Amino acid sequence: MANVKSSKKKIPTILVTGDLSVDWFEAALAPPASPGGGTAGLQNWMIFPRVRRFARPGGAWLLAEFVRAAAGDAAKVHSLPPRHVERIPSSEIIQAYITLAGFPYSGAKKDEKNMVFRTRSYSGFDGPTDGRASACPFREAPARAEFIVLDDAGNGFRDHRELWPEALDKPAEPTVVIKMSRPLAAGPLFDEVRARHARRLVVVINADDLRQEGIKISRRLSWERTAKEFVWQMASNPRLLVLSSCAHLVVRFGLEGAILYSRFQGNVESHLVYDPQIGEDGFGELHPGDMIGCGSAFAAGIVGRLARGGLAAMKEGVLQGLVSARRLWQAGFGADARSLHYPGPEIFRPLDPKERPLAAIAIPGPTATEPADPAFWCILDDLSRADLESIAYNFVLKGKDPLLDQVPCGQFRYLKTYDRSEIESFRGIKNLVHEYLANTDITRPLSIAVFGTPGSGKSFGVNEVAESVAPGRLQKIEFNLSQFNAVEELVAALHKVRDIALAGKIPVVFFDEFDSDFRGKTGWLKYFLAPMQDGVFSDGQAVHPIGRSIFVFAGGTCCTYEEFCCRSEDQDFKSAKGPDFISRLRGYVNIKGPNPVTEGERLFLIRRAQVLRFQLEKNARHLFDGSGNCRIDPGVLRAMIKVPEYRHGIRSLVAVIEMSLLSGRQTFEQAALPSPEQLDLHVDAEMFSRLVVRDVLLGSGRELLARAIHERYRLDNRDKRSPDDPSMQPWDGLLEELKESNRQQADHIPQKLKAVGCDFAPVVGPKPKLIRFSDQEIEAMARMEHDRWVAEKFLQGFSFGPRDVHRKTSPYLVPWEDLTEDIKDFDRKAVREISELLAGAGFEIYRLKAR
Repeated sequence: MANVKSSKKKIPTILVTGDLSVDWFEAALAPPASPGGGTAGLQNWMIFPRVRRFARPGGAWLLAEFVRAAAGDAAKVHSLPPRHVERIPSSEIIQAYITLAGFPYSGAKKDEKNMVFRTRSYSGFDGPTDGRASACPFREAPARAEFIVLDDAGNGFRDHRELWPEALDKPAEPTVVIKMSRPLAAGPLFDEVRARHARRLVVVINADDLRQEGIKISRRLSWERTAKEFVWQMASNPRLLVLSSCAHLVVRFGLEGAILYSRFQGNVESHLVYDPQIGEDGFGELHPGDMIGCGSAFAAGIVGRLARGGLAAMKEGVLQGLVSARRLWQAGFGADARSLHYPGPEIFRPLDPKERPLAAIAIPGPTATEPADPAFWCILDDLSRADLESIAYNFVLKGKDPLLDQVPCGQFRYLKTYDRSEIESFRGIKNLVHEYLANTDITRPLSIAVFGTPGSGKSFGVNEVAESVAPGRLQKIEFNLSQFNAVEELVAALHKVRDIALAGKIPVVFFDEFDSDFRGKTGWLKYFLAPMQDGVFSDGQAVHPIGRSIFVFAGGTCCTYEEFCCRSEDQDFKSAKGPDFISRLRGYVNIKGPNPVTEGERLFLIRRAQVLRFQLEKNARHLFDGSGNCRIDPGVLRAMIKVPEYRHGIRSLVAVIEMSLLSGRQTFEQAALPSPEQLDLHVDAEMFSRLVVRDVLLGSGRELLARAIHERYRLDNRDKRSPDDPSMQPWDGLLEELKESNRQQADHIPQKLKAVGCDFAPVVGPKPKLIRFSDQEIEAMARMEHDRWVAEKFLQGFSFGPRDVHRKTSPYLVPWEDLTEDIKDFDRKAVREISELLAGAGFEIYRLKAR
C-alpha cells in the first residue's frame, strides 16, 4: 500500500492573482415580434431595440478561470474568489465598459447568417482615483505553489507588496508566469521576481506594447521581417536588456503569431510560431468584430501546457495559447442573446488537425554589428533546401504541397505569392490603401508605382491587392501613356477619372508606361505633379478636382523601382522633374514575374508554378479531375517549369497554353504542344523540346553513358587488374551481366544527384558547365553507389567470398564502413566524374538550391 502511495503522481498547485477588473457588457438585442406580427399588443418600450447589461469578472479573475479550464485535472488552481462583481464600486476595482454586437461567425458566405456576439467597441473605464491598486489581498493563497501566475496589468498590483502572494518569498523554485502590460518590466514586482526566480520566469507580453514603448518592429509586412527585427532589437537595444534576461519571453503578435525567446545558460534560442496563410491582424478579417480576453486565453493555454510538461513544453504551450485565443475569438459570447458568457474548457482542448494549421521555425540570430536582416531570411528557402522543383511540380499537379503549408503566404483575393519580397511589397501597398480609404480627410490621390518586366502581371497584382481591401468600392480604369501624343489626351483621361469619383466609386487608375518618352526623356512626369500633390488638373483656364482616387504608375522602361531611381542624378531626369515625382509616391512594388530575377535565383520555380496552375484552371479546366488534380504529361510539366526564360513573361506562358491543342483532350500530352516555330515566339523552342523529352534523351544516351562508365573503370584499373580479368575487357567483349551493371550505374545517376540537391538538364550554352561536388557530397554519393552495387550483386546471386566473377563471389559485399579506403576510393572517383560523363551525353548538372 505504501508503494502505491509513493508512486502516485503529485498534482501541482497553480496560484493565480494580480490586477482585477469588473467588465460591464452591453448588448443591443432586436425587439421582440408580437404573436400576430407588427407591434400590436406590445408595450411601447418593446418596439425599440432592447439593451442587455451584465457584469463579468475580469483581469486576474478571468485569467484564473481560463487557467482552471486549461489545466483541467492536471493541476489544482487557487485564485481570488470573485465576489458579486456587479456590486463592487468603481472606487475599489476598475470598471471596464464594453459594447457587444452580433457578427457573422466568419467572413465566409456560408456563415453570413451564423451570428455570434463579439466586442463591437470599448467605451472606457472608471476606477479608484485615490491611487489605490485595482486588486485585493489574497488571504487564502497557499504558502507554496509549483506555478505562480500573475496578471500585471499596470494598475497598481505591481507596486503594492502587501498584495503579492506569500509563495513568491519562499526559497522553493516555482515557475512564475507574468502576463504583463505597459509599462513593461517596470515596478518593484518585476524587480523582485527577476531577482528571485529568473531561471524559471516566463514573461508574456503583447507586441503592440513593445511598439508603443518605441521598439521598432514592423507590422503586417512579413513574418520573416517581424521576427528578424525582434531578435535584433532583443540583442542590440539596451532598453530590452532586462526582458532578455528572463528564462522565457513570449511575445504575442495578435492571434496570428508569437515569438518564444528563451535563454539557457547564456545561450539564446528564438522560435517563431505563425499562421502561414495570414499575416498579423489577418484573423480579424476572417472573423469580424473584436473579442476581449484573448490575452488571458493565450496565457492560460501556455500555463495549462506547462502544468503537464513543465518548462520543456514551452513551444507546445505557445502553440496551444494561440489556438485557444483564436477559439475564444471565434466562439465569442455565444449566439444566445439570453445567455451571453465566455466559452469554457472547449477552447483549451488539444490541437485539432482540422483547424487552420500553425507552423513553427527557429529564427536565425543576428550579430551585434549587423542590421536586423542582412541575409534577407526567407522561410521558404529554409524549408526547401532539398528540392524546389518537386514543390513546384506538386503545386501544379495538386494545387498544394506539404512543405508549402508551412511557408508564409500572401493572399490578396485571387493573387497568391510565397515570395517574401513580394509579400512585403503587396502588404505594404495594402496597408497604404486601407489607411487611405479609412481617412476621408485626404482628398488628393494615393500614388503608387509598380515595376516589373513586360508580362510580369503588374496590373493584375496591384488590382487584386486593392480589391482585397475594399471589394465592390473600386473601379479600375487603364491608360497607356506610350500611346498618348498630346497633353490633351491626358486631360481627357483625368476627366474620366473624375467622372468615376463623382459617381461614388474610388477609381484605381493604371497609367501604363508612365516612364515613356514624351517631348524628352520621361516627359510625362511633370504633368502628374499637380494631380498627385494637390488632387487637381487644369483644362484650359479651368481647374478641376480629381476626387479621391488611387493612381498606379506602371513602369515600361524600368524593371525595378531602384533602376528608376538610380537616374536621380541624371540632368535629363532632373529636368523632367523625376525627383519631384518620386517624392510624391507613397509606395512601390517590384513584381518579379515567372523568370529568374538574378543568376542562380531559384524561387522563380514557385512563382512559375503558381501562374501555370492558375492559367490552366482558367483556360483548360477540363484537364482537372474531380479531386482538383491536373492531368499533364511529366515532360510537358518539366519544360513549362524549367525552360530558362519566357520571352514575354506571363504573356508567353499563357500563349504556350493557348496555342496547345487541348480542346477535347483529358490530358495535356506532349502531342498537344504547338509546333517548334510557334514555340520559338515565346520560349527557346529547342531547349523547351529537349526538356520535354529529357528522359527519352537520357534513355537513348544510356548505352553511351554505360560505355563511358566502363571505359573509365578500365582506365583507372589498368595497372591493378590483369588484362584477362573479365571486367577489363572492351565493351564489345564484355560479359552481358557486366554491361548491365554499367547500365544500372547510369540509371542511378539521377537518384544520386537528387540526394545532394542537384539535377540535370540539356546543355544551355555552347558547352556544358561542369559542377564540382564537395567532399561531403562525394562521400554521400559514393556510399549510395556502393549500396546500389551490393543490392545488384545479391540479386544476381553473388555471395561474400574471394573475388571471382565466374563463381559469383566478392569480398566487397560488406557495409560501407567495413571497406578499406582504397576500395572506397573506387566509388568516390566514379561519382566525382558524373559531371563529365553527363556532359559527354549533352547534359549539365545544376544545383537545386545555392549553397
